[in-house]
Amino acid sequence: MILRYKYKSVRRPDGTEERTPSIPVIFVGEKNRQEFIALLDSGADISFIPKGIAEILGLKIEGIPITPAYGIGGAINTVQTKMGVIVGRGRVTEHFIISVKVALDQYDFPPILGRFGFFDKFSITLDESEKHVTLKRAKNRTGQKIYDR
Repeated sequence: MILRYKYKSVRRPDGTEERTPSIPVIFVGEKNRQEFIALLDSGADISFIPKGIAEILGLKIEGIPITPAYGIGGAINTVQTKMGVIVGRGRVTEHFIISVKVALDQYDFPPILGRFGFFDKFSITLDESEKHVTLKRAKNRTGQKIYDR
């Protein structure tokens, strides 16, 4: 399986637009599934989503111990949980479950797909000159399949 996506234009907080290696994905939670545009971030160890997305999906985050996560902006309070991810088009799709950190404070950022749980399932090419992303299923792909709703 090979998927190719053009970089997506995203608006920055300062009002400018930038084309980034972002792809359409469907996130699957306990109660809902929803399509989002997620940023592929090779510098992120794990995937991150804002609390609002976790609430939309119905992910269980209450009662889970709060842990700090560290990034360019410093430390933020997070909880770690799991969610389903569907990537692809039509009959060419991959379904799997990833660990994800949920930012508990109100932060405005796109969903971020990191190395552990997402990148390790694909051979990923980020072509800056052509502004496109290519995902090719990894030969040693491991992971749990998720259910379809």
